[in-house]
Amino acid sequence: MKTIRQWFEEYPDPEIRSKLLYNLENDKNGIGATHECESFKIALLCGFVWSTTPEDFGFWNDLYRK
Repeated sequence: MKTIRQWFEEYPDPEIRSKLLYNLENDKNGIGATHECESFKIALLCGFVWSTTPEDFGFWNDLYRK
């Protein structure tokens, strides 16, 4: 397993990677960067609250569904 931070740091698209890491660091309601997850999708669900990010819920929901 990897930590949420590891999943996000390895995301291939640099623009999205930057957004993932920014929101991980700035969200106070997520479970934390060092929490271990079995997949990127689980890390995305747990890393931060989608609706409180500058991108909003729809952006992250679309990424999750890919």
